[in-house]
Amino acid sequence: MQVQNSAQNNVTPLNELFTVVLITHNRSAFLRRALQYYSRYSAKVLVLDSSVQGEERIATDFPSVDYRHLPQFSYTGFQQKLAYGASQVTTPYMVLASDDDFLLHDALTESVNFLEANSDYGMCHGYCLMYLAHSNYVQYYRRDKKVKEDYNAERAQDRVLDYMGQYIPPFYAVHRTSLLQDWYASMPEGTIFEWQEIGHVYYMLARAKARILPMPYVVREVNYGRSDHNTEIIHVLSFKDARSVAERERFAGFLATLPTGINGLNQAQTAEFALQSFQALADSLAARNALTIEPIFESYWKDPTIGPKRAFGTQQYVEMPFYNQAFFDQLTECEFLLHAMPAGRLQLEEMEGALLQQYTLQRTYSNDTPETIQTRLLHAVQLGAFNRQVVQKLAQQLLDMG
Repeated sequence: MQVQNSAQNNVTPLNELFTVVLITHNRSAFLRRALQYYSRYSAKVLVLDSSVQGEERIATDFPSVDYRHLPQFSYTGFQQKLAYGASQVTTPYMVLASDDDFLLHDALTESVNFLEANSDYGMCHGYCLMYLAHSNYVQYYRRDKKVKEDYNAERAQDRVLDYMGQYIPPFYAVHRTSLLQDWYASMPEGTIFEWQEIGHVYYMLARAKARILPMPYVVREVNYGRSDHNTEIIHVLSFKDARSVAERERFAGFLATLPTGINGLNQAQTAEFALQSFQALADSLAARNALTIEPIFESYWKDPTIGPKRAFGTQQYVEMPFYNQAFFDQLTECEFLLHAMPAGRLQLEEMEGALLQQYTLQRTYSNDTPETIQTRLLHAVQLGAFNRQVVQKLAQQLLDMG
């Protein structure tokens, strides 16, 4: 895959322009599935694995991947791991990728193309659809609402407030590497998850323009039960106790010290503006201006020969760029990996019962006929079409029956 460079009227290989930085921690199944997914994409892939045990076979199974085992960056060392990862990127553009997400290849390339063509923009992404994998089907959720999309105000303060007022998280956007490196080099050591996220969006919009492309960008696993990080930015933004207020003022003061595109304000005024932007973000989240969580359709894959069947809920949102065959084809590729390489906690729990039933349905009895065996195997496939042993037995049974 190549990216058109209009300034020089030539093409540059994507792996010379763009790096996918894959983040993982003690989740081997997720990591291997993610690497399988990105193995078909021509960007560089850098893996930051802070697991206790490293993955020795990654170099053999995925020889083009730059795999780094970094046990020194424990789960609580997330900030240091990201700072290290950003410092290791040598391409002009990069994206941070979670091991349970599917950043869509075409959308990544389009984001790189956009930044290549628009030097005053610092990051670019598109819209997100959430998923939850079950034993033999996938639920999909609307997360993003339609927003302004082009945050191109010349005044940095306007860009920050515009984006905060229609907040769609840009953590996994395609970034200019130099900007992300500057941010991680500036951040105070020990910054908690919430302020990392809030500071990230403030800094990026204060430094450069941002674009949300009107296209699907990522299929993300929904948090169920509780957030993996057990964090919510609305809490640090809205709690009124003295400690929370002081924490907001302290972080606003830090942001005011950074060199950005915010002009015409002294340091105290810049800190006051940062607090104003925090309130705009809190108001956006409270009013759900841009974010929600709502199931919209389900996808069942019970027949391995015909692919998934989708059942849509009564409420759909056709203003979002998900309703086209090209995107559903991409979802089918993601679903194949979800079913063929299961990793999610809920999915694996549900599969235990299905696997037990499938084991029982594969047994034969003295009074069996070819038809009764076929009926049970067909039922077993309905319970899980990606159990290779069941599918092979059914295929052989059908061959034996002519």
